[in-house]
Amino acid sequence: MNKNKGSVLYFSVMILTIILSIVLGMSAMLITQIKMIRGTEFSVMAFYLADSGIEEALYCLYKGGCSSDEGDIIPNNRLTSILNYGEYRYELVSGEFCRPIRNFYCIISTGIFQGTRRSIEVGN
Repeated sequence: MNKNKGSVLYFSVMILTIILSIVLGMSAMLITQIKMIRGTEFSVMAFYLADSGIEEALYCLYKGGCSSDEGDIIPNNRLTSILNYGEYRYELVSGEFCRPIRNFYCIISTGIFQGTRRSIEVGN
């Protein structure tokens, strides 16, 4: 009769071990998925910041020049703008440095959000 009590305890521990390993495996997969979703969100935010840089560069070209917050003309046609949630940088480069080579110029803008970078290049 004592042998049966020990086997029930052993069987219960084995079942609990199997359930625990299944739960831990599922939680590891869930954590990985959450990190991927967060990375996608950061990527989208960085892309929109880069898009903001393109829009600002186009506006500067439209009005004939750009100036920084201090009122100075931006040297080398580059600007970095830091916002509360990220930053973007854009650069106006001549056509020979664009991909593919263009006639006049192109705008290269990079958005940075939580360490994630996305770049956009537009040209004529």
